[in-house]
Amino acid sequence: EKPSNLEEAARKKRYRHLEKVAKEFGFTKVALAHHQDDLAETILWRLIRGTGPRGLSAMQPLRGRYIRPLLNTARSEIQKYLTEQSLRSYSDPTNENRKFDRNKIRHDLLPYIESNFNPRVRSALMRFANWAEEQNNLVDELIQPYLKLITDKGIHKQKFLQLSLPLQKELIRRALLKSDPSFRLNSRTLEAILRTVKASTKLELPGYLVVECGQERIQFSPKTSGSGFQEIDVTGAGYYQFPPANISLKFSVVKKAELPALRHLAFVDA
Repeated sequence: EKPSNLEEAARKKRYRHLEKVAKEFGFTKVALAHHQDDLAETILWRLIRGTGPRGLSAMQPLRGRYIRPLLNTARSEIQKYLTEQSLRSYSDPTNENRKFDRNKIRHDLLPYIESNFNPRVRSALMRFANWAEEQNNLVDELIQPYLKLITDKGIHKQKFLQLSLPLQKELIRRALLKSDPSFRLNSRTLEAILRTVKASTKLELPGYLVVECGQERIQFSPKTSGSGFQEIDVTGAGYYQFPPANISLKFSVVKKAELPALRHLAFVDA
């Protein structure tokens, strides 16, 4: 029985193992084998899912102890080098499984675009990612004078309302990350927060934060009740990750019948 987000679960497990080994042996750098094709696939996958500007500058050559020395090298170049040098390599058989979206992009979508639209689409996506990174760095630079509006007491409401909508959205994103670095903000939640600010009301966010908007301040604080909620799109039977508790929830469709009352079992109308 495997969770529906097997790829993400496996990725987290890999990084936990790399961190463990690096600390055990005192390694200051860990080289990852991501290459140009990986970057192109990631950018295209995120575009299809409707990511924001931050998600478009996918992989970084340097992130903490992790380095990606092959990020500007195509998969075909790496394979050619391995063959010429008679070096053994391992190919993960799950990379051929088209039930994973990334593999469908790799084996079907990208080759189709190359054949019918742009034979150098991978290089084009690489340039796009670099430009997006430059734009994100520019935003980081230009937002600096406005960050003083974010204090431990929250965001100054009247000054906030005088800003343009893009500035308001970026300040909310920064304030949320300051309150909870693991918070994943999407456009739907962002719009709900803006409506809350205009109405001067209170909103429970997915996870364990509350946004409260009074006459003077917009505040992001932990839920005092100790119980929070996480929005999950349940598209059908299967396993779904529940990050706050670090567990998977299993959803099954069953017919109405006499079923046992168990502590970790809940029944809802489908």
